[in-house]
Amino acid sequence: MLGFNALFFFLLIATSCSSENLSTGEDAKLYVQQHISGSDAMVFAKSYCPYCKATRSLLMQLQEESKTSWTLDIVDLDLMPEDDGPFLQMELLIATNQKTVPSIFIGGEHVGGNLELQALYNSGNLEKTLEAAAQQRRHKGVTW
Repeated sequence: MLGFNALFFFLLIATSCSSENLSTGEDAKLYVQQHISGSDAMVFAKSYCPYCKATRSLLMQLQEESKTSWTLDIVDLDLMPEDDGPFLQMELLIATNQKTVPSIFIGGEHVGGNLELQALYNSGNLEKTLEAAAQQRRHKGVTW
């Protein structure tokens, strides 16, 4: 029970405080939002994480084989300067209720982690979802 209370208190403080600034001075919440909306597929990862490596490998392979051009952005939180990674991971937790990486977004929507991405791939819907995200971006006239 103590663990739950400590987590609840931490989340209460984290959500009531204003968003942290990154070492660049940029707001962490804004950074996350811009990266999510700035690519068809966005992955927040850690360079050493085996699930992140599997996600990266699958998405890069699909992007290479794709007949449409969808964009992919991957941010390795552990390779960011100073305390930027933990600040961003806290913003992701607040936004998605997911505390682990990879945290994957397609077309601005949170997909989940590697397990959910692999399930989407195995169902045959991942490529369709990525292509739909790219088409939606092109329809809006946004190019990155």
